[in-house]
Amino acid sequence: MPEPGAVSLLAAKRLRLTCLMKTDDQVKWEALKKFKAIVLDDPDGSKLGRCLVSAVRFLQSEQQWECSFNDAFEGKSTATLVKRSASLWRFKSWCEDNRMGAIISSSESTVYRYMQFLKEHGAPTTATSFLQAWTFLHHQIGLLGYPLEDILSSRVRGAARAMMSEKRVLQQAAPLSVKMIVALENVANFAPYPHRRIIAGHFLLCMGSSRFGDSIHLHKLEVTFHESLELVEAESKSFKTGLTEERKKSLLPLLSLGRFLGGQAWASKWIEERQKAQLGLDPSLPAYSEISNTWLDRRDLIGRYNAQVASGERDLLLDSANPAGSLALIQWKLAERTQGALTQRPDGTKPTQVVFNECMNHPEVQFCLIPRVKVAKADPPSLSSVQPNARNKPKGKGLGKVRNEFNKDPKQQALPEGCNQTTPQNKPICNTFNRGKCTFAKEGKRCKFGFHGDEPGGKRPRLETNEIPLSRRLPIFPDAQHSSRAIFCEVFAGCGRLSRFAQLAGFATLAIDGPRNQHLPESPILNLDLVEKPMQDCLLRVVSDIKPAFIHVAIPCGTGSRAREKPIPRHLKQAGAPEPRQLRDKNFLLGFPDLSPNERARVEAANELARFTIQLFSVAVAQGTIVCIENPLNSWMWGVLTHFANTLLPQNQAIVWHAMRNIEGDIFGEEDKLNGVADDESMQSGVYHTPSQFVSLAQMARHPCDHLFSVEDNTRDNLFDFLTKGPNYIAKQRIEFARRVAIMAKELQPEEDRFFSTLPMHAQSVLRGKRLLLFRELLKQCGCPDLEPANLILGTDLVGTPSKSPLFDTKIKPATWTPEYALLTSTWQRKKMEAKNIHGDDPELSVLLWDTTLKEVELGFLEGPFNDLEQVRKVVGQQLFVCSRRFVIVQSGKPRVIDDFKESGVNRTYTAIDKLALHDIDYIASLAHLISTTLSRAKANGGRVVIPRNDGRTLEGSLHPSFEGSIGWQGRCVDLSKAYKQVPVSSESRCFAVLMVHHPQTGEPTYFVSRSLPFGASASVYAFNRISRSLHHLSTVGCRILGGVFYDDFPLLEPESTCTLASHSFEGMVRSLGWSFTADPSKVVPFAPCFDVLGVRLSLGDLGEHGFNLGNKPSRIEKITGLLEEVIKKGSINVRQSQVIHGNLNFAMGFFLGHSLKIAARAFAFLSTGNSRCRKDDLVAVCKWTIDVMATVQPKHILPGDETRSVVVFTDAAYENDVATWGIVVLDAASGLRTSVGGIVPKQSVDAWHTFGVEQVITLAEAFAVLLARHMFRSFLLRRKVLFFVDNEGARFSLIKASSASLPLLLIVQLFHSCPEYDLCVPWIERVPSPSNIADLPSRDKNDDALRMIDGTPWSDLSSVDEVSKLCADFSGMPALLKFVEPTFDDSHL
Repeated sequence: MPEPGAVSLLAAKRLRLTCLMKTDDQVKWEALKKFKAIVLDDPDGSKLGRCLVSAVRFLQSEQQWECSFNDAFEGKSTATLVKRSASLWRFKSWCEDNRMGAIISSSESTVYRYMQFLKEHGAPTTATSFLQAWTFLHHQIGLLGYPLEDILSSRVRGAARAMMSEKRVLQQAAPLSVKMIVALENVANFAPYPHRRIIAGHFLLCMGSSRFGDSIHLHKLEVTFHESLELVEAESKSFKTGLTEERKKSLLPLLSLGRFLGGQAWASKWIEERQKAQLGLDPSLPAYSEISNTWLDRRDLIGRYNAQVASGERDLLLDSANPAGSLALIQWKLAERTQGALTQRPDGTKPTQVVFNECMNHPEVQFCLIPRVKVAKADPPSLSSVQPNARNKPKGKGLGKVRNEFNKDPKQQALPEGCNQTTPQNKPICNTFNRGKCTFAKEGKRCKFGFHGDEPGGKRPRLETNEIPLSRRLPIFPDAQHSSRAIFCEVFAGCGRLSRFAQLAGFATLAIDGPRNQHLPESPILNLDLVEKPMQDCLLRVVSDIKPAFIHVAIPCGTGSRAREKPIPRHLKQAGAPEPRQLRDKNFLLGFPDLSPNERARVEAANELARFTIQLFSVAVAQGTIVCIENPLNSWMWGVLTHFANTLLPQNQAIVWHAMRNIEGDIFGEEDKLNGVADDESMQSGVYHTPSQFVSLAQMARHPCDHLFSVEDNTRDNLFDFLTKGPNYIAKQRIEFARRVAIMAKELQPEEDRFFSTLPMHAQSVLRGKRLLLFRELLKQCGCPDLEPANLILGTDLVGTPSKSPLFDTKIKPATWTPEYALLTSTWQRKKMEAKNIHGDDPELSVLLWDTTLKEVELGFLEGPFNDLEQVRKVVGQQLFVCSRRFVIVQSGKPRVIDDFKESGVNRTYTAIDKLALHDIDYIASLAHLISTTLSRAKANGGRVVIPRNDGRTLEGSLHPSFEGSIGWQGRCVDLSKAYKQVPVSSESRCFAVLMVHHPQTGEPTYFVSRSLPFGASASVYAFNRISRSLHHLSTVGCRILGGVFYDDFPLLEPESTCTLASHSFEGMVRSLGWSFTADPSKVVPFAPCFDVLGVRLSLGDLGEHGFNLGNKPSRIEKITGLLEEVIKKGSINVRQSQVIHGNLNFAMGFFLGHSLKIAARAFAFLSTGNSRCRKDDLVAVCKWTIDVMATVQPKHILPGDETRSVVVFTDAAYENDVATWGIVVLDAASGLRTSVGGIVPKQSVDAWHTFGVEQVITLAEAFAVLLARHMFRSFLLRRKVLFFVDNEGARFSLIKASSASLPLLLIVQLFHSCPEYDLCVPWIERVPSPSNIADLPSRDKNDDALRMIDGTPWSDLSSVDEVSKLCADFSGMPALLKFVEPTFDDSHL
């Protein structure tokens, strides 16, 4: 192979930054983009690449480069480019994964290795497709490497032939059903978008006359009429059977009916739509771009694929309430999203199936499948009432015959809901005549059933229907009975987040958006394309009908954005993104006159939305509705809106409009006020605190850990009684409570038996042995704020909205499906699950899952197995049920079965309203620290015990003599057995609790019905946590236990002298209620000074004197290390392994344990998304780095804390004239430290940051200041709670989330989170506005001003600056993979 010449770095870089693809066809653009990447991987490896490099070197224009590249592929159809680029791209990905270099330099051995890979992971045709693509590439770009005949050696071609021989026999697709044809005709007649009507009409033409390919190149197309009959006549120039020269010169006649099975002819409307769109005949069906909303100049690529819908998916379309809309809608979405890219992907997934699953989450599809209100149909006559030959006292010719069902008594005829049998004058109406079926009398007369036409008085009675109000068919959340709740309407809702928060404020909400909304809905959304006039009229009727109290309109501003006036970022341009241009300005508010057709279409659509917004504004103002219109302050859309307001609104409403526009102040010039356009002016709303004011407020702030992990008041009361009244007092109370529980259990036993017999049979099998009435009475007597667990334990609903728990804060996560919708779509979901055996490739896991499931059947947790669906329907008591798949994972050598209620959609029907606050390891550490600090202070203050409560009261008393000396403390963790399985599901939710497992031998799907809470349902999590929290309340109030609860784990802390009694008291109370404990020897351990809880080893000893030790269990460290070493050995990682490592790393961190592993956890969270692909070397490097970081994590020794006040630290930085400066202000009320210091970031750090391509280093300098503050003042921060105030959101966000696309910033973040290994402080990073940040003064060489403001003293020791600078400039230990871990926004703190 010839050596490639040296390629200029500048030339290669400029080529990559240039968009060489010049086409409006998005599909073709994507294909050419792949060819561009392939060519530029090694420009010296092809003639085309060398030509492009030469053009750059000789300073030719970019237009010449584009012409060279596009001419190389000119004349090739889009379908060919898509197919060839997909095959080559798969090969390129494989070469990158295996570090084979650029593909155009590949040798024959590399290609043969790839053929072996395709044998294991590809379809039978992928090898042949690749060889065709390689030949195509060789001829199109002129490969200069190995000759083509050398690459396509005999063994390479033989491997391809061997794979092709395994191709299965082609099978015909299933025929379309009558319902599908009717649905397609309805789309052609009634679809809201013209291009969909045109495409549907073409499919109907093919259905009635020819192959799809034969209908593309037409010579003639017309519709002829004869009375009510329509015929479509066409002549095809190119058809499949035209093989000979004579046949090629002849035309193939095509003839199709213009109406098949629908109620209305489609042909004439189809021709009209084609004429409006100005479509030609060759191709007769061009491709349509959903991106530019225009017809392209090539044939449609997806015609042959649009019916690739699996049988289970067909059931979805046919089971939905609107078959026409849903069938067409999903077909169009498949076409729109695949855009012809239908080649099987390297991972084996099929694009059609993947896109189908994605489309099911689209709000437009979801709304189309919402069950609609149906008018009841007349019941068909029974067979016994229709006997054609029966006679009954004949009194004339034929009168003894029962002609048809309309001869029945009209009183027995079933009418549609809302229809009247009589006129307002109470005269009967012949409903049969109004249906056009009664022939017993002429119009104007009457039969024995009622009037046929005009009655006396000249009125013509007809079947009168009371239309169901539109508001009853709307997805108004939370319910349709909204008469008592004000309605909040959000137009152009996007994800519907504003509606979600409106629900929190008590509104009923109606969110509306269009068909191109790609956001995942957070609230139910009504889909209306408001560009279309019928959709606009629909929304205006809705507003008039429901009369919302508030309407919020966030009109799209894409065409009016001032951002179009700015150049796009370099990285987007490098990716091939086009440079957007301005579409409007002050003089051309409705769009420039020289816009392209695509731009003109976008601008006109935006103008129409603006016009409709003013129309909606007019209707809303007229009926007294509050209207809010949202758009960026300087957007040109304000001018467009004001233009339509001036032309459309009456004078009184125009005054309201202009008054509303000027509320924010006189920010427009006199000339601009008329148009509502703002240029460069801005306004300030609100007033910032001054730095002095902010400092004063910051010093009064409590550290969030004080309330996030605050010990409950009941536990504080128990500790106070322990320390002031002694262990004997607590022991007597425990014994008394146990005696009282025993007496109550005996007295209530007869009632328990009677009550138990009234429960459903499935609940009895789960609750056998539990004392349900005793549980309820104890909750009442112990004053539990939440009594609902007594009802939840009888049966938990898996769907719907639960009651609110007073023990948790509110955090609403609304359901995005209704239970009815889940049931309606259950058929296709079930068939999709049946088709895939999740453990089919792992027989051991398949057998393990089956055996574990049968064991649960023996224990009474499940019913089954059922092979017949009718048996399942009999058990659940109804025809429709939702089936969820089971799968098994192995954790620590033990199987854990998970029921995938997310896949089945059951979790999407559940509205969570509680924000769970679990007693994790930080809570238990806080409890141990409270005991330690209280004892230490009491001994230091002459035996005075002081314990503050969360309600503001303070408990004070004298230390009991038992605690005056040295006393040891011990702990243990009690674990319930199969906790979820001890609670049944409700009878109403059994239809949502059906589980499916594939038989390990036959592979056939087998069904089980869960009696108890499934492990995998959202409802199980929230319900069981309420139950376990109530058990914790009983143990705290009744048994006087010091501890907490984490799901089914109950950590307990006790003085050494009362440990045995504490165990008997707690276990006795729980056993009296009928709960069982785990029998695992590794978990059944007595009280001990050193014990394991939640994966952490806690060493107590004498808490009052020495504090306690806290560290990860050695087995956890060994487990994580073993998982990482396994990945290193294999050189690869799958999603499941990433999730396991990420979960273990997450549990190995905390406020007390430190966050040294936070970046590592984020890296594996990134790998667990499945969207990432990394090289083997990068993966091995990040695993080794994680192991090294874990080695630095040491157990923490937590001493008794005397100081509750936090250290307050302000940091800031500046970057001007290539010089970065920093500033720090520290205030510590405990030590009296009040100082300010500033300086210059050493040049070595700034230069190191520049080497990574970072031009603006301000974010790095801000993070550097935070790290420097922690190092410089570490002696004052030792074991303290610290509040860091930062005004740079990039630095703050990266420090909190431990993620960034910048490797230098990640290094600073890692150094910051590694500090707890020696300073043991608990940091919290909070925002300060820049105008309020006092650290801005020392960062700008105004340190004296800052010192005067805080009355502080200077800080002179700057030795830490160089030390930190060296650490920040050493990137040798940071794996390159970490920089790809992009941060994501998280609103959980809101």
